[in-house]
Amino acid sequence: MDDFVKVATVGEIPRRSAKIVQVGLREIAIFRDGEEILAIDNVCPHAGGALGAGSCKRGIVYCPIHLWGFDLRTGACDTVADLKADVFETRVEGSDVHVRLTPKANSE
Repeated sequence: MDDFVKVATVGEIPRRSAKIVQVGLREIAIFRDGEEILAIDNVCPHAGGALGAGSCKRGIVYCPIHLWGFDLRTGACDTVADLKADVFETRVEGSDVHVRLTPKANSE
């Protein structure tokens, strides 16, 4: 089953900051880190901050509330080992950015 949905074009996603999109019932922050497009839940699992409002550097987004870092590929927190944010698989077709509706397994 192909559960990807188009959420943006590559040109709509700023470098090192996010475009916030609604995917199903969730807000997802879409980042462009170099040439890679990455997607993470917009809600910080620690304090509820908007991860999409945070800064992004070398594949890590920093929550604007406490500056805790979350890996955009795995969701792992750099401050608390057991804390993870949901991340989502992305793909680019032409200039269209698609996000999978279900998050990646947190065991990755």
